[in-house]
Amino acid sequence: MKLISWNIRGLNSPKKGRILKNMLKQEKPSILFLQETKCSSTVLERIAAKAWPGGLVTAVDAQGASGGLAILWDARIIHLSNIQANKNFIQATFYLSGTNAHGLLTNVYFPQETAQKSQLLNILSELNRDRPLPLWISGGDFNMIASMDEKRGGRSNSNNDDGLLKNFINNNWLMDIPTSNGIFTWTNKRVGEQQIASRLDRFLISDNATHVGGEFTASIIPCSGSDHWPIELQWNRTCHKLRRPFRFEEFWFSHPEFEQLVRSCWTNFNPTEGTRMARLQQKHKNLKKAIKQWNHKTFGNIFSDQAQLNSEMKKIQQSIINGGRTEELSKQEQDIESKILERAKQEEILWRQKSRIRWLKGGEKNTKFFHKTTVQRRMINQITHVNNEQGEKIETHEGIEMEFTNYFKKAYQEPEFNRMPAINQLTQNIPKVITEEHNSLLIQPITLQEVEEAVKQMKEGKALGRTASQQTSSTNSGT
Repeated sequence: MKLISWNIRGLNSPKKGRILKNMLKQEKPSILFLQETKCSSTVLERIAAKAWPGGLVTAVDAQGASGGLAILWDARIIHLSNIQANKNFIQATFYLSGTNAHGLLTNVYFPQETAQKSQLLNILSELNRDRPLPLWISGGDFNMIASMDEKRGGRSNSNNDDGLLKNFINNNWLMDIPTSNGIFTWTNKRVGEQQIASRLDRFLISDNATHVGGEFTASIIPCSGSDHWPIELQWNRTCHKLRRPFRFEEFWFSHPEFEQLVRSCWTNFNPTEGTRMARLQQKHKNLKKAIKQWNHKTFGNIFSDQAQLNSEMKKIQQSIINGGRTEELSKQEQDIESKILERAKQEEILWRQKSRIRWLKGGEKNTKFFHKTTVQRRMINQITHVNNEQGEKIETHEGIEMEFTNYFKKAYQEPEFNRMPAINQLTQNIPKVITEEHNSLLIQPITLQEVEEAVKQMKEGKALGRTASQQTSSTNSGT
């Protein structure tokens, strides 16, 4: 599903209509949010009918020559219902055809006055506080920035809107989806020192969006016709499944059998073939295989287990409600509750480790915060497309992988020739600052004490690199 949002600054001229139709033809969105349409619903209905067969519109008409808000959508792909609207927002329930995906869509257009912005934020918070559908996608012209990093030029000091948007995002557990190809979505169209640019337009989604499946990415669409650029949100629900590398999980230490498993597996498997490094790699592979099997058997899937345990607890509580408390039901309740708490602790440790937040300690029940931090970091770090040498945009996983492989093959390939004369010429001009004493210290064998000191300097729950052992495993095992 592709959603585009654009403050078009008026659709009351043939020129703007042609620009919009051309953009829709090129980008092919499923949904279009428009702000400042400055026209009637009739004009928008004609545009929707030409963009999609059976295209539909819900709109708030402009007041005179200002305002106007609309959602246009392809009725073959998406269905909207329960529409609520005023001059500053349109909110609707959406269902994706042929799937079980559904949620809330909100197209927003914020006023200029700070007091009115604050009031609108409160209305949106209250409207969605107890929303029956967990997924919430909001987009449009927020007419304010979340930090001074989202502004270039103009007054450098913060304005009266400072903190309003940021607090709204945090209080409603939303994620601000960064645009991959730039920051600023609005410009005053001036040059030099008079130029001002800001990030006034954005998409916000609820932090549980990843549970519905797929990836969310946002970008700015280079398009003329307004002082705002359109922004698009791409929801790719057909995620490419990759083989996951081995990851050490800190919550394994919560199980009393784990340390003994590691010791037993390490000491009982002693390969004899190959070099010492090859034998060490074989021991690592065997240990990883044993831990994976043990993890699957002992823990399974934390999230599915939690759902099953919660379901069992509901059945027990319903039995107590219907027939009263018995010794057997009390024992079952205590046993299930203990398992639920244990799984909750494991989930907290899991998300804390994945979030890479070092300034919060374990045990503070910050599971939702750690999960949100992890998801946002993944969205920022993901690669959605690359351009090849011909300037063509590559978006498929296989194409991106091949492009990276070919690039680095060329980058690290060199013609065969004798480099020694160049090396000798270069080294002759490098002063010798390392003495024989220093050299003997550098080449002496590494001691066990040095290894232990290096391991203990690592941050808890972190690794030195992809193949390094976790620091937690060493400190917990006492090595």
